[in-house]
Amino acid sequence: MHPHAGFARNAAEFAVFNDLPSTAEEAIALGVCWYFTGEQCRNGHVSPRRTKNGECTECKRARERRRLARREKEQLNLMPT
Repeated sequence: MHPHAGFARNAAEFAVFNDLPSTAEEAIALGVCWYFTGEQCRNGHVSPRRTKNGECTECKRARERRRLARREKEQLNLMPT
């Protein structure tokens, strides 16, 4: 399972996550980096979560997009006019 499988929108898309452990504890015991509860995160995403911190993949993607946008904006502000 690729860690960036993305947000599942219907039952067929959830099926790809069935091979993942359903709890962080189970994932730790199996030595895997991801688990899938089937429950929404606090931001409403239903996607796999990281074992080490419980962050859902969609929240991580959103955080990275914000970080990259902020970095690009900072780079533009540093350019001489």
